[in-house]
Amino acid sequence: MHPVLFTLGPYVAYTYVYIHIIAFTLCYFAVFRPLVVKSGMNLESAENAGIGGIIAGLLGNRVLGILSDFSYYLKNPAEMFGIGTNTAFYGAPIAGFFFLLLYTRLKKLPPLKMTDVGVVTLCLGQAIGRIGCFFAGCCHGTATSHWWGISLESPLVESSLRGVPLHPVQLYESAVMFGLYFGLRHVLLNRSKFDGHVTMLYFAAYAIARFILEFFRGDSIRGYVGVPYLSTSQFISVLIFGAVAGLYFRRLRGTKLLHER
Repeated sequence: MHPVLFTLGPYVAYTYVYIHIIAFTLCYFAVFRPLVVKSGMNLESAENAGIGGIIAGLLGNRVLGILSDFSYYLKNPAEMFGIGTNTAFYGAPIAGFFFLLLYTRLKKLPPLKMTDVGVVTLCLGQAIGRIGCFFAGCCHGTATSHWWGISLESPLVESSLRGVPLHPVQLYESAVMFGLYFGLRHVLLNRSKFDGHVTMLYFAAYAIARFILEFFRGDSIRGYVGVPYLSTSQFISVLIFGAVAGLYFRRLRGTKLLHER
């Protein structure tokens, strides 16, 4: 599509970068800050936790990307630290979640209330960020004969798929995440049953969505795990959904038993 927004002399403004700058700005001022204030948490402490969560997420993103193609990086260890190193999104929310749990406990903040705010913020970031992926050509879809197929010439597209109409899977995910953002924000503000409720809903809903969306992904770099035709992200989605479902029903059962006493 349009990987370059504009050029100014030697400076090249990449659309992907600017869209992510917009995403970070909107996420902070329109989502994170007002939700933290409304929750009654200390804003400065929450901001520090959020910054740490972002850093942990970026590291988790890269680490999981390396692990998904570990045999390659084992042979080329220097490339683990390169700019073009493979990344895997799932590493971000997982690493960010565990960082927030640890940090908030150390700083005496309500951990699950913080993760609830974090995942709602993340939903909007994902929704906007995937638009950036679309313009860059990364995380692209499989070939399609449907009228909405988009041809991409980006070097990030698999060579065999360049110039071929592809599923705009980045936009599919963006639409899903916008819907999830509005839905989870409503639950957080009006219908949350307990701290951590929204966090559970996010991981469960995203696991289902990502599992389905992976069938439309055409970038082989994301890797496969053990089971044929099951991508790394689908494998993680199954594990996460199972874990969340178990924790959710355990929580509901505990609440029911408490009410019966």
